[in-house]
Amino acid sequence: MIYNVVDSVKGGCGKTTFSIMLALALDDMKRKKKPDIPSEVCLVDVDIQGTALKYLLMGEKWEDRDFMYVNEAIKSRKDEKKSYITSCEWKNQDAANPANRFGLILCDPRQKAKSGFRAASNQNYTPEIRYSTFREGLKNMIADINGKTQYTYRHIIFDMPPNSDGYSDAVFDIMLNNTYTVKKEEDICNLFFVQTLDKSQRIATMDHFLAAISQENLIKADHIFFVCCNIGQFQNDSKRKAIYSDIVAWMRTSLRNGSFSESDLKKIFFVGIRFYENYYQLCTLSDAISQKEIDPDFKNPVEYLACMDETVELKLGETTEQLLAFMKEKTRKRS
Repeated sequence: MIYNVVDSVKGGCGKTTFSIMLALALDDMKRKKKPDIPSEVCLVDVDIQGTALKYLLMGEKWEDRDFMYVNEAIKSRKDEKKSYITSCEWKNQDAANPANRFGLILCDPRQKAKSGFRAASNQNYTPEIRYSTFREGLKNMIADINGKTQYTYRHIIFDMPPNSDGYSDAVFDIMLNNTYTVKKEEDICNLFFVQTLDKSQRIATMDHFLAAISQENLIKADHIFFVCCNIGQFQNDSKRKAIYSDIVAWMRTSLRNGSFSESDLKKIFFVGIRFYENYYQLCTLSDAISQKEIDPDFKNPVEYLACMDETVELKLGETTEQLLAFMKEKTRKRS
């Protein structure tokens, strides 16, 4: 199993967009070779307090469901017959290629469903659902996916809330904490920290990462990717590359000032994501975007890919496949 945790220090930076891109890119790569295979990708919504993923993908009025939300599955703590996995099938404007699809585990976005996970004054600031209960429930859900033969998932993507809501840290526990982990020795864990071009956000992201790295064993991950969204809003290729080069240079310096070994630094990569005007127009004007026609290049979002080694030239062009290849590798020393 390959676990992919998509995190950010603030909302609105493109974290959920990148999670969807990643799910589509992974499915598309496999489906082009074997069109009729079951999905190998499952996208998990872990934003208990503020999720919009259901509305974004499935639509505001979509309620015809035979599955449980994450909130329900963990709160009920019963052996329910209902699954918590649904399928998201993506409308494909290219009739020559099969439609993309991936598994989807959603949080319930309604206010009533969130109340048990909130430290309200009328509860003496004690949530109804304890962190340890949430962690155990989430651990059981992921172990269930791994253990049942009807699931064919190889990639699980966690779309995290901005920063931490007090519950999402459970994802890091079940990935990287030896006491609670579901991760087997042969499994891979990739961490993605998503940010915009804004320098203040880059500083906040780096502060968040450097503080979390010692507390949450994040350095145990096989790869760490710093993802910079919307590079492509600058139409000139040379300008885009210059801006991204400056961003990467600053981040390399910040990381080298940290207490990392050379082998740890080799785990770190920098990713530049294109800007998709068509996608953002759809997000602004409609919901249920999985049923809309989106630019096919949305499944090939990576424009730049770099590592900590300054002698390796930044790449311009089709680098999505290279990113997906790195994600499948166990940690090893690269020359």
